[in-house]
Amino acid sequence: MLTVLVPATRVLGLSLAGGTLALFAAVLARALLSGRRSSCACFGTRSSPLAWRHVVRNGLLGAMAAVAAGYAATAPPFRPDLSGVVVAALAAVPVVIGVVALDDLWDLLGAG
Repeated sequence: MLTVLVPATRVLGLSLAGGTLALFAAVLARALLSGRRSSCACFGTRSSPLAWRHVVRNGLLGAMAAVAAGYAATAPPFRPDLSGVVVAALAAVPVVIGVVALDDLWDLLGAG
């Protein structure tokens, strides 16, 4: 995560994050296609069975990292102001909660 915060290594950090998430998605997809039924404790101690939603989640997170890396590589350097950082952080909170609580939300909504 620190590589994303340092402008000189931002593209590298985002590319590594995207690549790692793509690898996770591929490994999960392979496990599901082979019929293995393992559990996933991706974000905590609660284990839920591996499902395609985990592949989709990792694929979307990897795609977001790739888009951010592309933007970071082509955008002119800028100095963000504090208010913009605060707004971005507040906007990210519900997204992070949704990603972390994906399995709980899935069960709560009866989609599983």
